[in-house]
Amino acid sequence: MPELYKPTSQQLLLKLRAVMLQIATHRFDQLGSHLAFLLDECRTALAVNRVSLWVFERGGQRIRLQQQSDDGVIQHVSPTSIDRASCPNYFAALRSDFCVDVSDARHDPRTSELFEDYLKPTGIVSMMDCAVRSLGDQVGVLCVEHTSSRTWHILEQSFVSGVAVHVSLALERDELRQANASLVKRVLFDQLTHLPNFLHLEDALKQALGDLGRGGLGVGIVYADIEQFLLICNSLGQSLAQSLLVSLSERLRTLAGSELFVARAGDDDFVLLFRAQNPLDDAKALAFRLLLAMREPLNAEGRDVVCTLSIGYAARDADAGDLNAESLLREGWTASRAARRSGLPRVFERGLLVRAALEVELEQELRKALREGQFEPHLQPIFSLETESIVGFEALMRWRHPTRGMITPVEFMGVAQRTGLIVQMGQQLLARTLTEFAKLNRAHPQSASTLYFNMSPPEFLRESLVEEITFELTRTGLEPQHLALEITETVMIEDMPKTQANMRALQRLGMSVHLDDLGTGYSSLNYLRVLPVDGIKLDYSFINDIERNHRSAALVQCLVGLSKALNQEVIAEGVEWEGQLIQLHRLGVKLVQGYLFAYPTPIPEITPAWISAKETHARELFQRLDNFLR
Repeated sequence: MPELYKPTSQQLLLKLRAVMLQIATHRFDQLGSHLAFLLDECRTALAVNRVSLWVFERGGQRIRLQQQSDDGVIQHVSPTSIDRASCPNYFAALRSDFCVDVSDARHDPRTSELFEDYLKPTGIVSMMDCAVRSLGDQVGVLCVEHTSSRTWHILEQSFVSGVAVHVSLALERDELRQANASLVKRVLFDQLTHLPNFLHLEDALKQALGDLGRGGLGVGIVYADIEQFLLICNSLGQSLAQSLLVSLSERLRTLAGSELFVARAGDDDFVLLFRAQNPLDDAKALAFRLLLAMREPLNAEGRDVVCTLSIGYAARDADAGDLNAESLLREGWTASRAARRSGLPRVFERGLLVRAALEVELEQELRKALREGQFEPHLQPIFSLETESIVGFEALMRWRHPTRGMITPVEFMGVAQRTGLIVQMGQQLLARTLTEFAKLNRAHPQSASTLYFNMSPPEFLRESLVEEITFELTRTGLEPQHLALEITETVMIEDMPKTQANMRALQRLGMSVHLDDLGTGYSSLNYLRVLPVDGIKLDYSFINDIERNHRSAALVQCLVGLSKALNQEVIAEGVEWEGQLIQLHRLGVKLVQGYLFAYPTPIPEITPAWISAKETHARELFQRLDNFLR
């Protein structure tokens, strides 16, 4: 527009009204493109060099350039932010004036502070700044700038303020869109793994089942959960467990690609959903692909963690009648629970429902038993062939069920381990056992013995283990040298550094640590080399056929010799008949326990008379043993 041309108020009004109508009817799509349209229209309508949008930051202490439209006249790169500290008058004017309109910004007291750093480099002379508000608060400034002096018409001021209103509406609409997207993400997506959550999975499954048969396609799911996840949380910590879940979700995404729907259905449950012509066959193939994918360890906080999944699968053919999403998910979950026993993916079968229901019922009974203190310790004595007396007791858990009587761990330990209840059960049993055993030792100080207490991996690997045991020893008054903890090779497999640290800490307190069930794992001899083990227990599998299997006898003889060289005591458990005792004596075993000597007994029943009777029985056995060997 030529500078000499001065439109009348009526002409200016018609022009600006037409532009405002275009602005009002413009379709909002993306915030960036819509703001670009508004700034371009404003600059063109007013014939100015630049129109820009600035937003407040740091609680109003700074404004930052977000977007601009210019005609190329302003050559210099202008600052992209302005601080209140350097321009207090300008910021005060922005807050107090409806519209800061300046014909000569270089000399106006409201804007003269901008001269050196902003006006001079850009060549801007006149400017008109209007507040941009969102939900009642000033969030930014719409700046109209020109490189020559200009007196702003009241209609131009109204027009700019109108454009500022549309900018405000655009910001509010985008904020609302982002809020809605965030709400959808919180409602339908898991916040840790960013996978679809159970609600999203259920909707997707309902939609897939609703389309069942279309194109001849059925629906299949693969249901996977992390075995002993609660134990991982308890032994390795919540932070590492969450990192493990994130790592697993990434592996599942990689496996699924873009064709499968992957969701986190629970704490440690994941589901892969797909449509296929042969859904059951494809589900089986996918389940075994997942099994193979889990052979490589997952990375959790920089550590390699071997993660085992229980994988089940189920499907609906194209002509299936059951379209219930909950039923299909329950079938996948049931199959995954059944897969824990075999370690291989399991297809759903109707008979699994009964078994799953029994396990759920057993889990609830175990929780009730914990609340009511139904678990109690029974002690089985350990005898010395040299002194022919009791030198220790192994604590064994028993469940005194209110209707079924006494139950041994073989009936409930699997469920306790899978549900993570084993940790609470162990803590409760340790406290009760130490209390009763300390009383037993105090009642018979002349024959004070050692308590051998078994600990599962998640119990032994807890960060608070040493502190908890120290507390219990102090509370009960039991001397540390009268407590020996028994651990299995699984503990070392899960976390060797933590195992070594806890073993040494316990030994510094005066306790001993024994390796239980020696020979049932993969690297027993190596563990004897690298771990500060005080003793070993020979597994029952060696003892059972030691009379007739020369290989078992040779292995026992080798282990006894090795332990003697390492200054470790050897205990043979599971001795049930005299022939085993004779052979163990020949091989150099000095400590034995088993049904041949005594059955596990409740601590209150272990009286001086009981101890005397058992030791008399043992001496008779040892006497027959001596007679036989002569």
